[in-house]
Amino acid sequence: MKILRFFVLCVLMSVYAVSAHAQFGGVEGWSFNASVESGTLQDFDMESGALQYGSGGMHENIKASVNASRMFVLDRQFSLRVNAGYRFYDYDFDFDDAPVLDMGSSHHSFRMGGNVMYRTRLFGKTLMLMGNLTAESSEWGLERITGMGMAMLMLKYSRDEMLGVGLIGLANTTSDIPFFPMAFYRKVFSPQWTLNFSYPFFGMQYTMGSKHTVAAGFTFSNDRFWFKPGVAGLPEVLQFNRSTVRTGFNYDYKLAGGLVLTVQTGWEFAMKSRIYRRNGHHECFDFGNTNGIYAKIEVAYRIK
Repeated sequence: MKILRFFVLCVLMSVYAVSAHAQFGGVEGWSFNASVESGTLQDFDMESGALQYGSGGMHENIKASVNASRMFVLDRQFSLRVNAGYRFYDYDFDFDDAPVLDMGSSHHSFRMGGNVMYRTRLFGKTLMLMGNLTAESSEWGLERITGMGMAMLMLKYSRDEMLGVGLIGLANTTSDIPFFPMAFYRKVFSPQWTLNFSYPFFGMQYTMGSKHTVAAGFTFSNDRFWFKPGVAGLPEVLQFNRSTVRTGFNYDYKLAGGLVLTVQTGWEFAMKSRIYRRNGHHECFDFGNTNGIYAKIEVAYRIK
């Protein structure tokens, strides 16, 4: 299981790398997106070390998010993106016996950050360098500041095939490992069929005309919010962090202009579902590997 978790985390970090690549191919301007998603009731067993603290069910009634970003292309090698976002969580935590913690029901999370991107050449190949800084807050104020650095070498870089490998370094996160190898691959077999191991959906993609695209494969999701447990002996504020791998189907419909509608559904499996201290450095409880059905609807709009 630890090897599988490490593999998933490596792929998850590659999401940032592919997002970085997308910036070099993009244009200066604004991007907006809003999404709503929900999941079925998922059973959990709450543990701390070798001790069992309770069991029950966790239901993601709704998660809604809005995000805005602005990209500045300074020259062919250098670009800057700033972003801000808000997430609302409506979760139900039902313990089979007496509640161990007061997990609350409605939670708010705010994020602001920026990416600095630079492209150069190494051994005759394209080398991408990126630095990221993100500040997160809740209704109780600033919670933490995280950072990330990335170096990715493009071994293949064409319209029909792309292959990149590299290394990502993390700072002030819940991960026990500060460095991750990463890679991504994209291969165009025909105008209709594409093997796409890159953000935001990893798998086989089929394009039906100029407006409709369907894909089968997998993606990743991370939920994080802060709450007050109301239990003596614990910190006043704790952090709930849940990382999932999702398998299923993705459908993109290009509407007028830069407007895109995305519908996604399938089965999700939590690789990490835990409660940490406020800064995310010390684990307090483990909820186990919760799993169930999820569904998501997203609308994205780009202003060039």
